[in-house]
Amino acid sequence: GAGREDPELKTFLQLHMGEFGLDLDDVNSPAYEAYLWLAGSQSLLELNDFHKLQRFGMAAFYMATTEGELNWKVSNYWNTAQNECMWFGVDCATPNEDGEEAITQISLPSNRLAGTIPREIALAGIGGQLMNLNLAGNNLRGQ
Repeated sequence: GAGREDPELKTFLQLHMGEFGLDLDDVNSPAYEAYLWLAGSQSLLELNDFHKLQRFGMAAFYMATTEGELNWKVSNYWNTAQNECMWFGVDCATPNEDGEEAITQISLPSNRLAGTIPREIALAGIGGQLMNLNLAGNNLRGQ
């Protein structure tokens, strides 16, 4: 269920987050929310390291840009067990030999996003494959 810590997952995420691993110590941060979401996710055991990181980055982005009562206009599949390549506005590269699909584009123009783009977005499209981030017409602040 939601809200349960997973020390092994936390250590794994912090290892890959470098200096912003400290975000996971702030229980009010989108990163911490995303970590708890992933820890409670039914598909966690089926995810390889690549997808754990990518989903975590995407979940942190979602949590950070959904403020209060005003939600995204369209958020189909975001923060569900569906493969993150199915999430609304997301395009992925052809899977590599390990079956890993890196996110290449996130396109959510005028979709009522509000808040701050978190540093964790860097974990989406791992290996620098996220070429295009179209967030025009939203109420966002960078970090």
